[in-house]
Amino acid sequence: MKPLRELILELSYNCDLACIMCGFGGKRVDKGRFMTETTLLRALDAVGVPPQAIRLNGRGESTLHPQFGLMLQLVRERFPMSQINLFSHMSWDRPSVMDALLWNAVQIFISLDSSDPQRLEAIRHRACFEKIVANLDRLRDYTPRPFVIFTLQEENFGDIAAMAEFAAERNLHLLVNTVRRDEGIEPFRDMVAARADVLRDAFHRAGEVFRGRTVTCHLPDRVQGIIISDQDTVTTYGGMEHCPAIAQELCVLFDGTATPCNMFNPYVYGSVMQQSLTQLYESEAFRWFENNHKQQQYCANCACLGGTA
Repeated sequence: MKPLRELILELSYNCDLACIMCGFGGKRVDKGRFMTETTLLRALDAVGVPPQAIRLNGRGESTLHPQFGLMLQLVRERFPMSQINLFSHMSWDRPSVMDALLWNAVQIFISLDSSDPQRLEAIRHRACFEKIVANLDRLRDYTPRPFVIFTLQEENFGDIAAMAEFAAERNLHLLVNTVRRDEGIEPFRDMVAARADVLRDAFHRAGEVFRGRTVTCHLPDRVQGIIISDQDTVTTYGGMEHCPAIAQELCVLFDGTATPCNMFNPYVYGSVMQQSLTQLYESEAFRWFENNHKQQQYCANCACLGGTA
């Protein structure tokens, strides 16, 4: 079996923010929703062959894990040649966590939905823009260069160009993602359809900001299934006949449940507590999903651009 392009490990199903587009909504932190060392090691055993990349987060904020440094070190020791990725809102002041990220050369992806402090804090309740900027300042000379992940939604529809300038000025990559909802996505889709020209112009301006720079700008060719531009954009997985992530990614939730991808489709293959990667990929559940995923509502208009987002 070929090595996975990316193994996603959900260290934490807890978050300390209450973002308006997320299901956490300010739930209290529950120590039972952190991945245990036993589960982590079992997941690494189940995979066997070193993945190209290992992403240390799922639906929560991984840096909240009380043993984050240890979990990171266990992954690094087991697969020393794999790239380690981490998504974080970075709205924290945790020097030991930052030290661990820098020491292990982690590729950092920063969830940042506006360069306007008030708008960001309105989208990501409890976030502190000043703490994020302070962490960015510490990463000023860091390699590999971090990515900003901008999740397009109603509240920041006009912020793409400004976000591009913010990222480029700080020598950060930019990746534009799209909000998804199990219910109630229709108003956003209607907004995209009505203002596609606005997005097209914003994408063009963002691309121009990054032109000639060493950092990159990743823009989707479509949003909610609506074509925006085929110039300097990336085809989303939702626009493909067959999702390439199925054969290249595996997500292990905090309790060992194995699911398909970095977009956190809730479909269940099985569990790494009882099955190896080979057994999961030979299972009836996997074969069904491989053949029928395009029928799943969760996969409709998937915004994934490849890589890790």
